[in-house]
Amino acid sequence: MALGLSFQICQSSDCSELTFVETTGVYNATSNPTGYGAPNALTSDATAATLTVTLASGSSYVIDLLATTFFPSSDITFEYALSNADFGGVAASAIDDQIINFLYTVTTVATTYTTSFSQAFYCQVQCCVMSMFADIDVDCDSCTKTKTDAALKAYALLKGLIYSANCGNSTYFNSILTQLNKLCLNSNCQNCK
Repeated sequence: MALGLSFQICQSSDCSELTFVETTGVYNATSNPTGYGAPNALTSDATAATLTVTLASGSSYVIDLLATTFFPSSDITFEYALSNADFGGVAASAIDDQIINFLYTVTTVATTYTTSFSQAFYCQVQCCVMSMFADIDVDCDSCTKTKTDAALKAYALLKGLIYSANCGNSTYFNSILTQLNKLCLNSNCQNCK
């Protein structure tokens, strides 16, 4: 079999970084026939390695992984952190909730290998919804249910957002994200970026 690139992207709990991990691994005829190593391409054969990140706005950013990191890598524990600075923003700020497209490309003298996927990120609205629940006054007998109702509505929308992301339905995801952002603007979300 030929080399088959794979990778994953995870978001930090404070919403400020995305972590790139190449999961291609080392060639093994039985357990990983598409990994790096003979008879497939070696990591040392690479002449270029890039990650193209396309945001929901349509803006694309190409990160040269060969020049700035040790990618391509057969080490599936090696990580590379991406911040908002990599996407034209401020490094310490939160990455906007959205669906982001990723394209990983490794070029050798003989062949160019690519793999891509889209992933939904909703770290900020999730933090906001949890903050709404934390703000409910549970020791008040005569309080109105306004905060509780708002938190429950936001939670229901968050579940819908997650399900639409898992189903790959970007239309519903974006619609629900807009509603959640409005709710979060009207709430007192604490400790969210």
